[in-house]
Amino acid sequence: MGYANAALYGFNITIPAATLSNLSTWITTVQATSGPDTGGSIYSPTYNYFGANIYRTGALLYELALVGETPASPEVQAAVAFIENYWGNNADEGDLGGWIGDYQAMFSLMKGMQSLGIDQITVGGNTISWFDDVANYIVANEQVVDASHCYWSSVSGEPTGTPILSTAWALMTLEKSVPQIAPGISVTKVADPASFAAPGTVTYSYTVSNIGNVTLDPVTLVDDKAGPVTLSASSLAPGQSATGTATYDITQAMIDAGAAIVNTATATGHPPIGPDVTATATATVTAGGPTPPVPELPTALLLGMGFVALAGVAVGLSLLRRRREARIG
Repeated sequence: MGYANAALYGFNITIPAATLSNLSTWITTVQATSGPDTGGSIYSPTYNYFGANIYRTGALLYELALVGETPASPEVQAAVAFIENYWGNNADEGDLGGWIGDYQAMFSLMKGMQSLGIDQITVGGNTISWFDDVANYIVANEQVVDASHCYWSSVSGEPTGTPILSTAWALMTLEKSVPQIAPGISVTKVADPASFAAPGTVTYSYTVSNIGNVTLDPVTLVDDKAGPVTLSASSLAPGQSATGTATYDITQAMIDAGAAIVNTATATGHPPIGPDVTATATATVTAGGPTPPVPELPTALLLGMGFVALAGVAVGLSLLRRRREARIG
């Protein structure tokens, strides 16, 4: 199902919701919740002769990714803990089998880890790269017939452990040939103009982008003040963007209040698998505008005021001089 859905291969087939719901039920049924198998996947809820092992738990991780779980999910963490606990075990069809010696188990492990973007695990208190361990084992156990013929042969004793199949599992594991399901969305928002000194209308411009690796359909955008925004496209393939605009009226009361007008747009995208993804963008419009400049007086008026002031000074000096002459005479 994951390959059919993946945009990487151009299929983009949507998995029906009922199928994913049934898969979730299956996951709950086969993931052990007690005893040494805790976190691992058993063979079947009705046929538990074979207990949990890393081969089946790798497949469980991939199923968890398909239904939208993340590395932070309790079910995923429990499954990874099972793998960490039995990391050093040889592969075995029975209970608590590891991965060593069986290339199908290695491929299943890679598929589950890669689908969730898990690169490191903790084994014996040390953080390790699970892929480095597996890849080093694969390279070290390559069997060369001659310069042009190389193969791998499983030592686990499983019926599928023929050189042809083991070689295929080994090569696909080394190539990490599993698409990671990683939906993502972003949104930007610009206000024009950014401030107002009088009532008017502000125009918001939006760009919504698909930054993940699966198609988002539908894609919607809602502004908490301007309301739903019509976008240029309602379905976005990875790397594509859609644009839209909305307006909002600035009133005199908003300007009188003097407070900034802040509003937020929320973009939502629906991936073919898992929960919706969202992103927000905020813009601030300053109501009130810049402080008005102090009015300049006309030059003629300023000159007139200057003449009046000078004349007043001259009159005052003349009066003082006459009084002084009168006292002297």
